[in-house]
Amino acid sequence: MKVRNSLKKRITLTLIIMLIMNALLMIIVVRTISKISIENYIYNDIYSRQNEMYDGLSQVLDEVNLLYSRMVLNENFAKVLEDEDLSYEEKKAMYQAMLDNVGTNRELFFDVTIFYNDNLLRMNETVGLPSLSFIEWLTKSDHLIDQGGIIKGLDEKKYLVIGKRMINFPTGDIKGSIIFYLNEEVLVDILGNISGDMGYSFVYNDEAQIITHTDTNFIGATIFDADIYRMDKLPNYEIREINGQKSIVIINKDADFNSQYNLNWKIVSVISYNTLFKDIIQLNKYYILLGLIMTFLATMVAFKIAREITYPIQNIIKGLRKFAVNGKKEPFKRSTSDELWELEKTYDDMVVRITELIETNKKEMEKQRELELLSLQMQINPHFLYNTLDAIAWMAKIKKQKDIEKLVLALAKFFRISLHKGDKFIKVKSEIELIENFIQIELIRFPEKFTINYDISPDVENEETLKLILQPIVENAIKHGISQLEHTGHIEIKAYKDDLYIYFEVIDDGLGFEPPTDLFKENDTANKTQGGYGLKNVDERIKLEYGNDCGITVHSKPNGGTKVIIKIKRKK
Repeated sequence: MKVRNSLKKRITLTLIIMLIMNALLMIIVVRTISKISIENYIYNDIYSRQNEMYDGLSQVLDEVNLLYSRMVLNENFAKVLEDEDLSYEEKKAMYQAMLDNVGTNRELFFDVTIFYNDNLLRMNETVGLPSLSFIEWLTKSDHLIDQGGIIKGLDEKKYLVIGKRMINFPTGDIKGSIIFYLNEEVLVDILGNISGDMGYSFVYNDEAQIITHTDTNFIGATIFDADIYRMDKLPNYEIREINGQKSIVIINKDADFNSQYNLNWKIVSVISYNTLFKDIIQLNKYYILLGLIMTFLATMVAFKIAREITYPIQNIIKGLRKFAVNGKKEPFKRSTSDELWELEKTYDDMVVRITELIETNKKEMEKQRELELLSLQMQINPHFLYNTLDAIAWMAKIKKQKDIEKLVLALAKFFRISLHKGDKFIKVKSEIELIENFIQIELIRFPEKFTINYDISPDVENEETLKLILQPIVENAIKHGISQLEHTGHIEIKAYKDDLYIYFEVIDDGLGFEPPTDLFKENDTANKTQGGYGLKNVDERIKLEYGNDCGITVHSKPNGGTKVIIKIKRKK
């Protein structure tokens, strides 16, 4: 019992060391929680300032709308535009006076230009005009405002262009458009209140163009690496490396603001991590120093205790080594029995078990290696196919065999999309691209045999669909509906969606047929001649993946063409 009590004491000392380490861990946890709390505080503060920025932008854009209303409702507005007895200089003078009378904020509005009947009037002619395409767009747009990019004036200053179509309120006629040039200095002043001296902030749109920036040199520039400013959930913040420096990136997209003005603007604030957490970084150094001291002391004490604990174990090891040499296990010399006797008792069983595990592990590793080689081979084969097709295409191009080159490239794209790394699902736009390449191949095989038309709703292109559900349907339309016509046939492919489902339609004006009730049965020879086997395959895949409420519906009649509707569920 003396030895047993001794072991308990030594275990107690070990627990004391563990408590010390736990105390150190608690220090680290407290430090981490403090750091996260400060980060969240900074995030909430910056986020609140970003919301204030959106309020400021709203006030600016509201001021644009107010100025617009005051202008078109002014009693001299129609006269300035329509009085043919006035010269251009007289109209310009009246226009300048009208802008002063309606209270134009000259600090915000550098220029207000009116386009009407191929004429224009300007408040300030030292800044360029927007593109003709933007001016033409304004006459068709029903948006509250439209953004026309950034324009630099002769004074090298930059101005945000905002446009509105000009409507005659009594008649509702569109008379032209009004372009407002907003002074970027006003926007920069609002933006500067967000990050202060800790970093910088900027606003950019969905075309990655910087609308305004605390550093005016970047206003109007395009962000080529815009992916680093994208997050799955907004508003949010992350710690990232920006231009080689550790930074906190806070991104905010105000849905109400963007919805009101039909914009897609995001505010990004980049805060220097080292500047923001300067005091915390210094405190971390003290934590690290304290941790090193505690670790050193704990190591010295633990080493001494461990040596005392392992001394009897070392005696056991010596005996086992002798057993490994001569096969005889000598009795251990112990004054009394304690916990260590289990080590001797179970050692032999453990050796047998370890041997079995090693052998099992060896077999599993070999099996895993075979599977990895097989997987690698499966990846190599498609790449070999792509590379071979590309090589054939290049040879056809060199030999100026354009039809062969076009056919091979279309086939290569078809295989690349259809294989798609073994994925089950692809984007709708990729499925349509696969069909386009398949159609190219068929048009080379059957030139002028049919025409094709695509009606793809833009909002469905990025939805996910089960792969290769359209191609068999289109192939059936060509093979069974169009190929036997004496004249040129036509195929139309549609894609659209509602709240729950995605729909594809393949419509041809071919021979058509009377769809039997058992169209999807495999053993029906008549159905196979109409593509029933391919339809059944696609229909089963859709039902297995999406449920019995989805699948294929066929509408056809002899000499009346065929319409196939595919219905699948949208992914949530």
